[in-house]
Amino acid sequence: MGMMVASQRGIPDFVRNQDSGTWDNSQRPSLADRRVLLVGYGGVGKAIEARLLPFETEVTRMASRARQDAHGTIHGIDSLYEQLPLHEVVVVSVPLSEQTEQLVDAKFLAAMPDGALLVNVARGPVADTGALLAETSTGRLRAALDVTDPEPLPADHPLWTTPGVLITPHVGGARLGHVPPDGPAAQEADRAAARGQATRERGHLLRVLNSGSPRPYAVAMSTFEVRRSTVIPAAPEEIFPLVNNFHEWTAWSPWETIDPGMSRRYFGSASGTGAGYGWSGNRKAGSGTMEIAESVPASLVRIRLQFTKPFKALNPTTFTFTPVDTGTEVTWRMTGENKGLGRVFALFMNMDKMVGADFERGLAALASTVTARKS
Repeated sequence: MGMMVASQRGIPDFVRNQDSGTWDNSQRPSLADRRVLLVGYGGVGKAIEARLLPFETEVTRMASRARQDAHGTIHGIDSLYEQLPLHEVVVVSVPLSEQTEQLVDAKFLAAMPDGALLVNVARGPVADTGALLAETSTGRLRAALDVTDPEPLPADHPLWTTPGVLITPHVGGARLGHVPPDGPAAQEADRAAARGQATRERGHLLRVLNSGSPRPYAVAMSTFEVRRSTVIPAAPEEIFPLVNNFHEWTAWSPWETIDPGMSRRYFGSASGTGAGYGWSGNRKAGSGTMEIAESVPASLVRIRLQFTKPFKALNPTTFTFTPVDTGTEVTWRMTGENKGLGRVFALFMNMDKMVGADFERGLAALASTVTARKS
């Protein structure tokens, strides 16, 4: 995470500027709102995902084989070259094997979009150093490397001085007070939680005894994510307009029927970026506004969802539309912070369980609407 933030925000350049007393406040890209592809979804990949989500990133997961979990699709490595052009940040955390040696080669790098950032926290030989140098030396791509090939990297190697390349000496996994996630302390913490013997804060802080002294094992997330995906047998161009225009939401949104007397208002653009929708209803419906902050035709709709009742909350929401063999995978994702009344509420209710079923109904209704309009 540190390497991604540093690379996106230009921290290495600022450090060099400090040495020379140079004041350069040119704008740098954020990590928030970026599309991040995780190539490798084992323990490291999952840990990176958990830390990325509070930054309001759009995370795509990829493993050796495609599968589904509670949060949607985990893509297989066979879709690598379909996914690479769609992401601004690519994080590689695969183990080194015959299959992954020089996985990041010239073809891999050429598929990444201009200005994208490659983060390698796997092993040095997973990347072709020559190909990586060729792409970064032109400035087309950037790289954050915790591992290199060879390693240690010779002092005169050109990667050291290539603009846009950040190198750390294989220290990404080191931290003090680390409790191995599969070690005895972690297992005891899991058993304690199962027995209901967690601390009173329940999710604010879980402590376990390790070698006779208390150490923090886990801290409850101050943020949450709800994500659901479905495959609709239609092209992205057929589905996208139903999400990109709030007037169309009455045909499929799971919340449109909660309150028959709910009032609605539309503002801003008719559709796409700047389009807005406000609602006010009974206790179940609440009130708030939605505004499309970004619209990429047949690919992405990013929404600023703000509740005013039953309590104030800001929940960034995204819809992505990814072509697959059987149609289009539509992913609906909402994130938010647990603070104020929301933090108290989170002690007793799981947001994913509360809202996830609504997302599933909404996606099913969206699929039915698309099918009906095609026939």
